[in-house]
Amino acid sequence: MSQVLANALITFSRILIVGAGFALLFRPTRAFIFSHAALLAVGAYTAYGFREVLGFPPLLAVLSALLACCALGAFLEVACYRPLRKRGSSPEITLLASLGVYIILQNAISLMFGDASRGISRGAVVRVVTLAGGRFTHAQLWILAAALGTALALHVIAQRTQAGRAFRAVCADAELASVSGVRSERVILSGVAVGSALAGLVGGLVAFDTNVTPTMGMQIWTGGLVAAVMARASVGQLVLAAAFLSVAEHAGTWMLGAQWGDVASLVVLIAFLMFRLAGRDARASL
Repeated sequence: MSQVLANALITFSRILIVGAGFALLFRPTRAFIFSHAALLAVGAYTAYGFREVLGFPPLLAVLSALLACCALGAFLEVACYRPLRKRGSSPEITLLASLGVYIILQNAISLMFGDASRGISRGAVVRVVTLAGGRFTHAQLWILAAALGTALALHVIAQRTQAGRAFRAVCADAELASVSGVRSERVILSGVAVGSALAGLVGGLVAFDTNVTPTMGMQIWTGGLVAAVMARASVGQLVLAAAFLSVAEHAGTWMLGAQWGDVASLVVLIAFLMFRLAGRDARASL
C-alpha cells in the first residue's frame, strides 16, 4: 500500500505540472490547444537528444527541454493561434488547428527518432530512496519537487504580482482588460510561453523516469487537461483536482487493471461536465 501511495504522489505531481501549464493556455483563450500534448513529447525527446547524443548533464538536458518547448510554444502562438483569434475564429476552429499541429509534431518526432521506444542511460537518477515506506527514484523526486515549486510560484505570481493580476483580468474578460490598459495579447503570449515551458519541464523529467515514445504526450496530457478543466482559475483547486485524479487513476489500476488507469481521468471529466450541465439547467429553471 505504501508503494501505491508513492506512485499516486508521483502521478499527482505530473498531473499538477501539466494541468498548470495547460491552464495558462486555456484560461485566457478558452480554446483546447491540443499541441500542448505534443510539446510534452518534444520536451522528452529534447532531453533525450541533449543527454544521449550531446552528452549534457541531466539538469542541463531538462533545462534545454524547458527552453525548447517555451520557444516552440511561443512561436506557435504568434504564427498560428494569434492570427486565428484576430480573424475572429471560434475556439472550435482553434481546436482543429491545434489538432493539426499536434499531428504534425508527433509525426516529425517519429520521422526523426522512429516509433520505437527509447530510453536515457539514467545512471544516478534511478537510484532509489525510501520515504515513509515508499520507494522513489531521484528522477521521481525531481518531478515531486518541480510540482511543489510550480504550485507555489503560480500562487505567489497570481496573487501578489502585477503580472498575475493582469493575467486574471485577461482570463475574466480580455476585451475589458484591453480597454483598461492591459496588453491582452502580450499577457496571452506570456501565459503560452510559461505553459509550454512547463510542458517541456515535465516531459524532460519524465524522460529520465520512463522510456519515451512519439505518442507519450497525449498519455501524459489527459490527466492535466481534466485537472485544468475542473480547477477553473484557482491554484488550490488545481491541486485538489490533481490529487483526486491521481487517486482515481491508481484506484482504477488497483481494482480493474493497468489498462483502466488512463480511462479514469476521462470518466471523471465526463462526470464533471454532466454535473456542471445539470447544475446550469437547474439554475435556469428557477
